[in-house]
Amino acid sequence: MTRIRLSIGLSLLLGAQLASADPKHTLVLKSEGNASADSKSTVDAQVLRLARSLGGNVEAGEISYTDATAAVGCAPTESSCKDEVLATLGVDEIVVTTVTNAPGGELKVTVRRIAKAGMPKEQSTQIAAGTAGDAKLDADIGPLFGVAAPPAPASAAAVGPSTGGALGTTMGGAPPPAATTTTAPAT
Repeated sequence: MTRIRLSIGLSLLLGAQLASADPKHTLVLKSEGNASADSKSTVDAQVLRLARSLGGNVEAGEISYTDATAAVGCAPTESSCKDEVLATLGVDEIVVTTVTNAPGGELKVTVRRIAKAGMPKEQSTQIAAGTAGDAKLDADIGPLFGVAAPPAPASAAAVGPSTGGALGTTMGGAPPPAATTTTAPAT
């Protein structure tokens, strides 16, 4: 009997050590909000791509945060609710996205990272109507996942003419005098 208890104890101890060696598990939940299903689906795919830069086990969820809180039986406004959702889903972190229609046809995208430890982190952006949001999400939401924002495009002055008279006018100076040629009269 003692041998069985020892075996069970060792199994539990080894299982706990193996569980702690698992990589971080992040679940990117389906977005919520009043935007169209197509818009939310597109944003979900882009946020999942950004979240994968975290490393570890990053997966797409099948439910939204609101669905998860309802299943757990807690209110999303309660501070303890996030812990209950994380424990029920068996993950270290969840990514919660809200996609709403904004004035002028724009989409407002808000992404929150909710981890077991620490306060939630949040970033928001607005995507102009009729544009692909990849670059905007990379620039504005990417840093939330450790993705460096892409460099700003060079200004027209920086890529403008760089020699001769054009340089003088580009830099605010006067252009050099025009070259003139004279010919000596024939004798």
